[in-house]
Amino acid sequence: MKETQFQIIINFYEEKLSNSKMFDKQHIWSLFYGLSALICFGIMYFNPSNALSLIILGIVFLITLVIQIVLVYKIEKELGSFNDLKFMGKIKKCLDMMISTKGLLFINDAESIRVEKMNKLRDYLKTKKIYSEKCLKVYIEIMEKEFENRYVNGSRLVSLTVFFVPIWAFVIQVLFNPQSFSKIVNANMNDLKFAVIALLASLMLYYFIFRIFSSIMKSVILLIFPMKKYDMLDLISILRELYLECFILELEDEKRIIKGFVDEE
Repeated sequence: MKETQFQIIINFYEEKLSNSKMFDKQHIWSLFYGLSALICFGIMYFNPSNALSLIILGIVFLITLVIQIVLVYKIEKELGSFNDLKFMGKIKKCLDMMISTKGLLFINDAESIRVEKMNKLRDYLKTKKIYSEKCLKVYIEIMEKEFENRYVNGSRLVSLTVFFVPIWAFVIQVLFNPQSFSKIVNANMNDLKFAVIALLASLMLYYFIFRIFSSIMKSVILLIFPMKKYDMLDLISILRELYLECFILELEDEKRIIKGFVDEE
């Protein structure tokens, strides 16, 4: 059965532009980064209270940070971002990626990665002779509908689950380690309002930490394994940027043509 143009573009992205394919040489470093982050958050989850556990947490955090920096450096180097750059220029390039991705929380937001994907997809669309405003608009509309049919309803359930996971984690910790919270509650037994606020603050902290951890794990997974949902989201985002680029170019061409007719007259 012959593949449709829609499926051909998706297949091209999955084979050439997905993070797991583009950075397959960095799978080991991505795995190290994910494991060190997992250990770091695991130690934080069990509330390190003594000096030794805090020292261990600090060491693991530094190791995670070093691995993260190495991973960013290797990704930028593989993209060819360091060509003709001196040492300070390389550092600036790595810092730009760290800032744009919020510390690799959102790997697809890195400018160098997006530019590389846009260049490759643009060249591919031109070879297929479908790089035009009308074609891109149609592709975006079809992909958005396809994504909505496949993933939107499921993503609502996942979002609801993600919201309750840190709550259950908090409750489990209270049950298995009540000493950590007994002081908060007992010290304010006469002031129930303060006790509730203190527990809610702890819960929000757990939720915040869990969201950071889940974002890190998602970025790590995307660097190692292809995930169709996030690949489609990234592809739609890139097509939108190419559509805007193509729209501006075609608008400028129309202005030149109109200006040429006016000058001839």
